[in-house]
Amino acid sequence: MIASHIRAVFFDAVGTVLFPYPGVSATYARLANQHGAALTEETVRARLMPAFIKQEKIDGQNGWTTSEEREALRWRDIMAEVMPEADLEACFRDLWAHYTTPAAWSVPGEVGPALANLKGRGLTLGLASNFDARLKPLAAGFLELEPVWNRLVISSLVGHRKPGRPFFEEVIRQAGCAPAEILYVGDDRRNDYDGAMAAGLEAVLFAPEGAEPGIRTVRSLAELAH
Repeated sequence: MIASHIRAVFFDAVGTVLFPYPGVSATYARLANQHGAALTEETVRARLMPAFIKQEKIDGQNGWTTSEEREALRWRDIMAEVMPEADLEACFRDLWAHYTTPAAWSVPGEVGPALANLKGRGLTLGLASNFDARLKPLAAGFLELEPVWNRLVISSLVGHRKPGRPFFEEVIRQAGCAPAEILYVGDDRRNDYDGAMAAGLEAVLFAPEGAEPGIRTVRSLAELAH
């Protein structure tokens, strides 16, 4: 699957190699109920995506710039839209702490073998994510992610988010090779696939539910090793 000229492979984090556990809606609903709001998972799910899209638009209007402060603010604002009935400060404090721990996340069983295979082939590997500094201890908490520990591109520390070009310029810097020699793998069409392609990288969309017409996709990370 990986062309012979590729020297480095970088992966998106959430939704590609790292997944919230249990699901986000379940966790939000649980914390909301603990702090004054009787919300169902269905209600949370219905409110979450519009709130997320609203913050994406704000970041896009600001040239995809970000920081540690901005990442905290965007998630606080999302929570304010999703659970306005709850004690916002208590919910935000607990939710931020919750997602700091590896126990709140899972790494699918295919990830470890896929990364080990690619590392064994001499490829440079890394993780590049729209996240904040919490990703460092999170990644370190999963032995399966050991091949990417030394190359973490985190938007809040770069100062720009995907799909912004400066984010991918940092990927290129850490990869230490030409853009066309880097393959980027992620589950979001605009942020991951289109953003990487626009910066001159090669890209593959991770799409477990099925291929998207006209672009390179994989349904499993194991396909990359073939």
